[in-house]
Amino acid sequence: MKKYIWGLVVIVVIVAIISIRSPFKSYPVAVENRPLQISAILSLTGPAAFFGEETKNGMDLANASNAISINYEDSMSSPTGGASDFSKILTGQNKDLVVISLSSVASAVMPQAISAGVPVLQTLVSATDVASKSPYTFRYFTSGGQESPIAADIALKDLASKKPAMIYSNDEYGISYFNAFKSSLEKSGISLVASATFTNKDTDYRDQLTKIKSTNPDAIYIIGLDKSLVSIIKQAKELGIKANLITNWILSNPSVISAAGTLADGVYLTTPAYNFETPDPVVVKFRTDYQAKYGKAPSAYAAIAYDIVNILSKVTKSSTDSGLDVVSKIKALGSLKGVMGDLTIDANKEITFALYPAVIKDGKIVTVDLK
Repeated sequence: MKKYIWGLVVIVVIVAIISIRSPFKSYPVAVENRPLQISAILSLTGPAAFFGEETKNGMDLANASNAISINYEDSMSSPTGGASDFSKILTGQNKDLVVISLSSVASAVMPQAISAGVPVLQTLVSATDVASKSPYTFRYFTSGGQESPIAADIALKDLASKKPAMIYSNDEYGISYFNAFKSSLEKSGISLVASATFTNKDTDYRDQLTKIKSTNPDAIYIIGLDKSLVSIIKQAKELGIKANLITNWILSNPSVISAAGTLADGVYLTTPAYNFETPDPVVVKFRTDYQAKYGKAPSAYAAIAYDIVNILSKVTKSSTDSGLDVVSKIKALGSLKGVMGDLTIDANKEITFALYPAVIKDGKIVTVDLK
């Protein structure tokens, strides 16, 4: 009898368990929301190490409270190095999103990122329409399409140029600026009288500048990285070139203006509001904190990196979120206040800030009212 009763008890318990775990009943599943775990592929060594150092400094400063987890990898300024770094990242924990610096590195990594479904935020990447080419890609930087038309306005409206020329780096960055500048001029019925290219390994630009000088230009648009830019300005002056020089916002970085010295005076450029003597408390705090931590004035590259971490710290990832879910959450942030100014995340996942025409006078950036 006891065995019979115990048998009934066992049956009742089993039925109850089956009922509780029945597939026809649904119960809420706990969903964990946590800060993002990201990686950054930066050029910490190699010819672009300055950019990597400034980017890492800005990211670390913004993440002083460890609001998000950041893992750093060194591309060594090389596309193959970046691709190897990304493969390593895929085996670790910090792969909710990957920040990638430099056009050449980003181009090498993107096929892997798209295949793996990992969101990417590109910076120091200036090719046109980068972010729209992949559902996983954001870009926070300027582009040739954004900046070169302002340079063309400087040449045409302020300098009344009729014979503009251009010298630029023969890479994705330089070519994107060349195409946008050329197109902007041609819309006003003006053509380039000369153009020349160089590689980022070059240090002597006299042959290219001599070729340009022979066409007697009245304005020359220069696009290159920091050291190239300073050397080209210096060598153009040494060759007696009288044309007005125009460049982009790389010249607005304090270290570049300092390296160019008095040679920078009279050079036109585009610049973000960040480089004005602004009393904006966000900018003042960033500059003060950066100076205190690193013992030097920050560059705009560090400011962009600082903004990137502040943007990403506003997003959480649940245990059920896919890479595209993370992308959607970032897009939903819309307009933000950053060190670089008022930021907008548009439908193409481009994070942009305003740029202004300016000129260097006595080592200072002075805005220009276009005629």
